[in-house]
Amino acid sequence: MNADWYFDFVSPFAYLQSEQLGSLAPRISVRYRPVLFAGLLGAHGQKGPAEIPAKRIFTYRFCVWQAKRLGIRLRFPPEHPFNPLPLLRLAVA
Repeated sequence: MNADWYFDFVSPFAYLQSEQLGSLAPRISVRYRPVLFAGLLGAHGQKGPAEIPAKRIFTYRFCVWQAKRLGIRLRFPPEHPFNPLPLLRLAVA
C-alpha cells in the first residue's frame, strides 16, 4: 500500500510526523511530497500560525507538549518562521 505525505520543512507538525513515519513500514510505502505551505495559505488569503502572535505561542507550546508525549526530541531552529523554499527545492531535486 502507498501513502502520499505532503510536508513543508517550516512546519513543526511535519517534523513530528516525519519522526513517526518509520513505524508504518513495511505495511505502507510513503511517497514524500514537498509543498510550500506559505503558497497554500497565500492562495486562500490566510496567514500562517507563526504570523499570528497568539496562535504562534499556542502552536509552539502544543508542539513541545506533543514531542514530549511522543518521546521525540524537538528543538526549534534559531529563526522561525524561516524561508523553506531552498530546502524544498533540494528535496525535489
